[in-house]
Amino acid sequence: MNEQTSFSVEINDLIRKLIPHIENPDLKERVKPAGCMYHRTESGFYCYTCPRLNDEDWEIRRRLHKAKRNVGK
Repeated sequence: MNEQTSFSVEINDLIRKLIPHIENPDLKERVKPAGCMYHRTESGFYCYTCPRLNDEDWEIRRRLHKAKRNVGK
């Protein structure tokens, strides 16, 4: 397998990665194919669909989002 084929497969696999939607885990949303680099800004953070996050990070984000949403109720 040459580098181009290998790279294409990696990109295609990443594009196809689906994670539970942040508000409704029954739905799925795609992980971005590339990071936006917002995390490198002064007040930045990793977006929920950032490819740099792992399954544990996404679960933590969903729980935090749910907790913040329930505070006002």
